Amino acid sequence: MARGVRGSAIQVCAALLLVVAATLVPWATYRDVQTDATTTFRGGPLSVLLVAFGTASIVVSLLLLTRHAASLYKLQLAIGSAALIDSVALALSKISLANHVAMARATASQTAYSFGGGVAILASAAIGLTSIIELGNANVASRNRNTRPGDSTALSRR
Repeated sequence: MARGVRGSAIQVCAALLLVVAATLVPWATYRDVQTDATTTFRGGPLSVLLVAFGTASIVVSLLLLTRHAASLYKLQLAIGSAALIDSVALALSKISLANHVAMARATASQTAYSFGGGVAILASAAIGLTSIIELGNANVASRNRNTRPGDSTALSRR
């Protein structure tokens, strides 16, 4: 694959997973043991931000297929970092909500994280990590273009 294509493909897949996790997948569950009723908690207001970050990541990834600009890699890194923070905050808020429901009822109950938080956190981390790798590759490639074969001073300037 050409330079950046693999990273962009990973970022698009991760961004799509981020959007799916934010909209369709449960983040926490509450189970009443006596009645065997289970309640799932999905995204909420913070998931709108995750959808926006996922959509922005897809757009930037597609732009990176045509232009290899360091500013785009840095923007993608910022999007991935913000999505990671939002994913962790959303996962913690949903388990907190499930715990509050459990405490409000005087019955035996169980709360647990569901897989939505894990998917979103891993997808956000993948976006950020591939951005770091691609930014590093772009920096190395630009340094290699600016040096001549056998130039020993180029190594000391790095």
